[in-house]
Amino acid sequence: MNMKAVLQKGKWVLIANGLAILSSLLFSYIKASLSIGTGNVANVNQKIEINLLYVLIPVLVAPYH
Repeated sequence: MNMKAVLQKGKWVLIANGLAILSSLLFSYIKASLSIGTGNVANVNQKIEINLLYVLIPVLVAPYH
């Protein structure tokens, strides 16, 4: 392979890694802002009753952590 092809492939690898890192940081921020997984069972159950995002966000975040 010539140098141009190697640089092109390297560029796409860096872009893909950057997007993976940014999406992981985004989901970590969402998880922290909703304070999911903190507190006792009654507190978490009350949060789930109020807002269904407390159920959906961990399902989305789980593959990244």
